[in-house]
Formats: sequence, C-alpha cells, structure tokens
Amino acid sequence: MEFFVEGTPRPQGSKTIMRGRLVESSKHLPAWRKALAEGATEVQSQSGFFLTEAVKVEIEFRMPKGKSVKRLLPTVMPDTDKLCRAVLDSMSGILYNDDAQVVELHAFKVYSETPGALIKVTEL
Repeated sequence: MEFFVEGTPRPQGSKTIMRGRLVESSKHLPAWRKALAEGATEVQSQSGFFLTEAVKVEIEFRMPKGKSVKRLLPTVMPDTDKLCRAVLDSMSGILYNDDAQVVELHAFKVYSETPGALIKVTEL
C-alpha cells in the first residue's frame, strides 16, 4: 500500500516545558498528524487494508527547500527519526493495530517542490 500526504513534514518527540508540563515543541504537529491520519484512513477505506502481523514501512520525506539553500540534501532539522514518529503513530489503529508491529523502517529526506510524505506500508 502506497500513498502520498501533502504538507510540510513535522517532527514528533521534541518536548518543551510549559507551565510545568511537557508539551510538543512543534505547534504544527497536530495539523500534520491529522493530515497523515486522513490519508491513511482514505487508503484504508478504499482498499480495506489493515495489517495484524509484522510490518515494513518506507517513508520519503519531501522537504521544502528555501531559496537561499545551496546544500543538495536536507541535512538540517527536523531529525528523520522524529519525523518517523509522527507518521508511525498517526497510522496506528488505521493501517495496523500499533506501531510496535513495525519491524523494518526505511526513511529518508529529500528536497521537493511539493512537500509531504510518500509512505509505503507492506506486510512481512
């Protein structure tokens, strides 16, 4: 199963202390997680795709490139592992029971004119 979710990928897992509580640093995370969940839900409803065993996930994060950026690859924040957390958690209960089922993960960042995440989920 493969699908694309458009939008700027946001990290999950970076925390800040606010009023004595730990909160996510990215204020854009809820909207990104909602877009991911909606994309997964659409795919699931069209295909009936739902996995109960071991899962492999491949994610290509397409990052926006600033006009003055000279580097070929996005070797700056956000971290790839924190981007993955948002994707894997957002698909839990939709494409698979829990992200603990993910036993193989391949993820990378590239620059793109159309930011988002290309996600491929397969059963092992």
